[in-house]
Amino acid sequence: MKMTSLLIACGLAIAPVACKKDKHDNDGVPSPKSVENAEKSAMEARSEVKDEQSDVAKENKDVAEQVDDVAKQADDVGVAQADFAKKRDEFVAKAKAQMSTLDARIAALKADVKANASKMKVDTRKEVDQLIIDLGKERAKAQAAFNAAANGAKDKWNDLENNTGEALGKMSDKANSLAEKLKNAGIKLRAEAEKADR
Repeated sequence: MKMTSLLIACGLAIAPVACKKDKHDNDGVPSPKSVENAEKSAMEARSEVKDEQSDVAKENKDVAEQVDDVAKQADDVGVAQADFAKKRDEFVAKAKAQMSTLDARIAALKADVKANASKMKVDTRKEVDQLIIDLGKERAKAQAAFNAAANGAKDKWNDLENNTGEALGKMSDKANSLAEKLKNAGIKLRAEAEKADR
C-alpha cells in the first residue's frame, strides 16, 4: 500500500516537471509533446503500481498457503507426539511392573540367603555374595535405563526402549543365577524367589 502511494506520487511529481522542461514560450502553457510525455510517464507509473499490487497479492496468497501448511504440520506433529507419549507411557508402565516383580524376587532371594547363610559352604557363600553385588549393579543400570526411557525423546526412543529391556533382562538373568546357586546349595527357596519373571 505504501509502495503504491509512493509510485503514484512519483508519477504525479514527474508529470509537472516534464511539462516545465518542454515549454517553448513564456506564457506557462505546456507544449502538447510535454503533456503527452507526462501522461505517458503517469500511465507507466500506474502500470508499475498495478504490477506491484498483483505481485504483493500473489505473495500474500503464498504466505497464507505456507501458514496453512505449517498449521497442518503442527497438527500432524501433535498427533504423532500424542501417539509417542502413549507408547512411551505403556512401555514405562510395563517396565515398572517388571522392575517391581524383580525387586520382590530379589528381596525374597536375599532373605533366603540371610536365613540360610550358616548352611552354605564358604566358597558358595562367596559366590552368592558376588552374585548379590552383581545383581545390585544390574539393578542400578536397569533403574538408570528405566529413568532415561521414562523421560526419553522420540528421536532416541528405540535405543532407550532396547537399553531398558536389555537391562531388565540382565537383572532377571542375575536373579535366576542367584536362585540356581541357592538351589544347588540345597536351600529351599520361598515362593516369591521361585517365580519366573519373564
